[in-house]
Amino acid sequence: MDFKSFKPKIQKARYQFVRIMEIKTEKIYIIVMHKMKNILFVFSVLFCVLSCKPKSTQDNVLPPEGSKVHLAQDQVRSYIDRAIDDSIDGDYESAIAYLDTVINSHPNTIEAYTWRAEYKRMLERYDEAMNDVNKALGLKNVQYDGNDIIGPHEFDYKKPFPPGNKFDIELEFVVYERAAVNYHLGNFDQAFKDLKFCKLETSQPINTHYYMGLLLLEFGRNEEACVEFEISFSFGEEAALYYLEEYCG
Repeated sequence: MDFKSFKPKIQKARYQFVRIMEIKTEKIYIIVMHKMKNILFVFSVLFCVLSCKPKSTQDNVLPPEGSKVHLAQDQVRSYIDRAIDDSIDGDYESAIAYLDTVINSHPNTIEAYTWRAEYKRMLERYDEAMNDVNKALGLKNVQYDGNDIIGPHEFDYKKPFPPGNKFDIELEFVVYERAAVNYHLGNFDQAFKDLKFCKLETSQPINTHYYMGLLLLEFGRNEEACVEFEISFSFGEEAALYYLEEYCG
């Protein structure tokens, strides 16, 4: 280095200038990155708001109570499925509201009446549930011998629903619902006959055993009731456990 050309004040000034520029650059970088993070956060929130809608704000939302909205035929399945989903969550009122919309638009939808009867039964609205059951049976044009339902069974594993009926449901399911409602209304003899009709011999898609156990208890046939409760519990009916412990030792 040429010490004669070395000028401390100038060199110091240059160093300070360079350092100041470095610091400013760092600050600018930090500010820019901070703003970018904020922008990204805003975009992520907007994306979630637009794409992560709750069920109630999706397309085909549930219309306000009392509103008269006519569902297109291709919307019916979606509304019935939403009712079933809500019932699984225990929200029977919401499930019924979806089915109300279906029935108001398509009053011959047998499946909707059957599910609505079940959900009203769960809310202990037994008379209303029976009205829905009778409406479903009327639409199915069943045959009666007095109050007893007669005629061929419809359930077939190879054909889950009767052919040609898009929103129909097998007769056994409707009769099972009538049996359950009859039990709660105190019509034990009729409930017993209904359960006999809808019980399938080869396998059991309908858990008739729980209500059969309850009826057999009413008839004082406790040993038979315990057998029914054991089968019912094995099929996943947790309520049967209480009766197994209380009456079956």
